[in-house]
Amino acid sequence: MASFKKYERLTGSRQIEKLFDRTGTTFKFFPLLFIIRQLTFSDEVSVKALISVSKKRLPRAVDRNCVKRRIRAIHQTHKLSLTKSIEQRGSCGVGIVYLTDSVLDSKEIDKAYLKFLKKIDATDS
Repeated sequence: MASFKKYERLTGSRQIEKLFDRTGTTFKFFPLLFIIRQLTFSDEVSVKALISVSKKRLPRAVDRNCVKRRIRAIHQTHKLSLTKSIEQRGSCGVGIVYLTDSVLDSKEIDKAYLKFLKKIDATDS
């Protein structure tokens, strides 16, 4: 099983600000919003990801952590196909934002992630 190591996570306030500065490409597939932007990293990782679940939408920490865990697991399973899709662009940051007020099943989140991967493949071709 693939893992989600520290060096694969998008960290640092400057990198996160660059990701969210409205110059990246956004894709919205309910219940997720994906933001992609070319970023330069000091290490040799081509894709770094950020997972965000709003405290305003899910006030209970248990629910937020559950959703983040589900998104992280789905990202881990599809990480290789995402990396292959984005390799042509160079190094990129990917922000994954959860949009709904309720905790959804992993299947629905997985459907949104797969739609995102198909869209990325279609835009690169």
